Amino acid sequence: MTFNYSASQATATRLLTKFGRNVTRHAYTVGDYDPSTGSATATATDSTRIAAVLDYNDQSRSGERYVRGNLVIASDKKLLLDGAGPATATDEYTVGSERYSVVSVKELNPAGTSVMYEIHARLL
Repeated sequence: MTFNYSASQATATRLLTKFGRNVTRHAYTVGDYDPSTGSATATATDSTRIAAVLDYNDQSRSGERYVRGNLVIASDKKLLLDGAGPATATDEYTVGSERYSVVSVKELNPAGTSVMYEIHARLL
């Protein structure tokens, strides 16, 4: 008997919809390298996703803490993002009027089904 992780993804999305908010994912695709300019053009594709936006509030006494090897600073946010689409370390997210880069992405993906993502986001 196999477990239905698609139902878990639907439950996670339903809870994030109820308790979270819309965020904008900015995904970047890098085009071909142009030797005349010495660079490649990046194209942004925006999509609306659903996330619970949380503070990292359990700091150590020194005020510093590490999450998956990355230092957490006061303005960092934890995004619990729906599993309805991809999330990568090169993405950026807009939450309200603030824009965040991705420090790290942790995917909850049992048996090949993306249930949700935990994103460590840093204010740009």
